[in-house]
Parts: sequence; structure tokens; C-alpha cells
Amino acid sequence: MRTPFRALCTLVAFLASFFLLNRFLGWPTSTLTLLGLVGISFVVGGLVSDLVSRKEGNRIGLMAITAVSILLVAGSLTAGWPWDYRLFFLRGPEKWVIFKQEAAFYLLSTEDNGPLENLDFYFLAPHAENKLIIDENENPMYKGMVHVFYLGENGALLLQCLTQNGKDWDVVKFYGQRQEVPRFDGFINPNSLCINRFINKLYPREVFWAVEVVRVPERDAKKISIRDLRKKEDVTKAGFTHVFPDNSVGPFDKKATVYFWIHLSRLEENGAFETLATYSGRFENTTGDLYYELYSPT
Repeated sequence: MRTPFRALCTLVAFLASFFLLNRFLGWPTSTLTLLGLVGISFVVGGLVSDLVSRKEGNRIGLMAITAVSILLVAGSLTAGWPWDYRLFFLRGPEKWVIFKQEAAFYLLSTEDNGPLENLDFYFLAPHAENKLIIDENENPMYKGMVHVFYLGENGALLLQCLTQNGKDWDVVKFYGQRQEVPRFDGFINPNSLCINRFINKLYPREVFWAVEVVRVPERDAKKISIRDLRKKEDVTKAGFTHVFPDNSVGPFDKKATVYFWIHLSRLEENGAFETLATYSGRFENTTGDLYYELYSPT
């Protein structure tokens, strides 16, 4: 009875350690750490079996350990296995999932009907539990392009120009006050998890529209979101500020009415994108801020 009981205690120790580490730390993620965890569990299981046998007796201990093991197996399966347990020669090719984020900044009006100059528009990037999607060299894996639309009659979006690299613009047609292509720049801030998109001049009734595409391993696909996980509510964040010559940021010297629209979708096997989340918000008489809360439409 002693050997099976010790084996069962070892199993429970492994499951308990694995469940806690996987649930809260997200590892083991390699065969080496898995083997280390098995070794530690073997030692802990032996100590637990000796302790239970001395105090309670094998029968009571066996019943208790069996009940706990059933709960831990269920809990571990719910948490998900973080490593690929198959042998390397049995593994198929890595499967990837494509996500697309669309982030739009509508400049509906300004108090002097003039443009907002040196505007920095930023929004929360698709992330995996507050971690940016990066490659093996820790470079962000987001690929994007930007469009500049004009808001026509009945809310129609009229494409004026677009670019993928910020230098070469494809011009369709200019509307309103625009006479030339804008100057564009952008980067990703790893501290705020925000994608920053800069445009040197945006006129009233224009829409600055960014499209970001990111590829993630299938095993991480369920973790991807654009929620602000610091908040209990289902919100995301976005903002716009004026960029000064010294690269500091702050409010504009004029008030504006703006509208944000942020959308996340996933590419399905049939080639269509499925909507995962949409957030929006309208703000009137604002001079810009680092943080606006956007909510899902009800």
C-alpha cells in the first residue's frame, strides 16, 4: 500500500505545483522545467505520504488525496497545458492566427475650424494578458498602414490617401481643406502597450484611420484582446495630444470635438474576419488627453 500511496501523493504534488505555476506564472514552458517540476514533486510526494501515513493512516489519506487529485486534474485542464508535450518528430507545423485591429480618430470639428497640427494618436495594441506580441528578437510583430478619410455627407468615408511606410503615399482625391499628403510617423510604446501614430496636420471632418495586423501562435490566440486589464469594466484606452518641438506632449491650444472607434477582429479559416471587440467614444470641447476610456456600444 505504501508504494501506490506515495505514487499518488507524488502525482497530486505535481498537479498542485503545475496548476499554481501555470495559472499564475504561466510556466513550465519547456521540457527542462517540466522535468525539474516532476523531480521536485517526487520528493514532495514522498514527504507528504510519510506525514499522512503517520498521522491519519493510509486509508483516510488515500481517500483525501484521491479526492484532491480529481479536483486538481480538472483545474489543471481548465488552466491549459502551456507546453507542447508531443515528441519533436510528432509535432506538426506551428499554427498561426491573424488578428486585425482598426483604430480611427475622427476630428469632427475645432473651435476655429482650423487643423490640429503635430497630432499624436495612440491606442492600446492587441496584447496577450498585458504583453506585447514580439518575435524571438523581442521586436514587436505588428504590421500596419494608415488612411486619411474625409467625412462626407450622411457619414460616408471618402478615402483621400494611404501609406504603409509613412513615406510613399497613394493619393486618391483630396477633399475639404487638404491640399497635400500629410507627414506621418509611428512607433509602439512597450511601457503603455500603445501604438502611437503621428500626423503633422489633420483638418476638421478628417478621419485618421490606422490598421494593424499581428500574427500569434494558435496556443496564445485566446489571450489576445485590446481591453485595458487594469480596469474592472470592459474598456479600452485611446488618446491624442499635441507634440511640441522638443518632442514633449501636451494639450492643444484649441478645443475640438472628436470621436474614437477601435475594432478587433480575427481571421477565420473561411477567409473572413470575425469581430471580437468594438469600442468607441465621443468627446466634445476637449484639448486632448493621454487617456480616454472607450466602451463597447450597448
